[in-house]
Amino acid sequence: MPALRGLRDRIDPETYGGAYLLGVGGIAVIAHGNSSRVAVGNAVTVAARGVEHDIVGRMAQRLGAPASGTDLHAGGEVNTVPLVPEAENGEARI
Repeated sequence: MPALRGLRDRIDPETYGGAYLLGVGGIAVIAHGNSSRVAVGNAVTVAARGVEHDIVGRMAQRLGAPASGTDLHAGGEVNTVPLVPEAENGEARI
């Protein structure tokens, strides 16, 4: 049915590929273990948009919480590990 096609596209898991995992102090997108290549690609796009739009900082601001990278208990910086290893020249190594 053409009338429901728009709704189907909006709720189809392949369209977004995953959803943000909240409470991790960074960007994490969770996808189903049986996701197709299209869904995984879309999940990466969702994560990239989250970074571009500073989703973590904006949510922290709206919730009145410190931005990611801060320790709520000690008030200092948290030791973080980059998700993508860097080469010696500082560029991402994939």
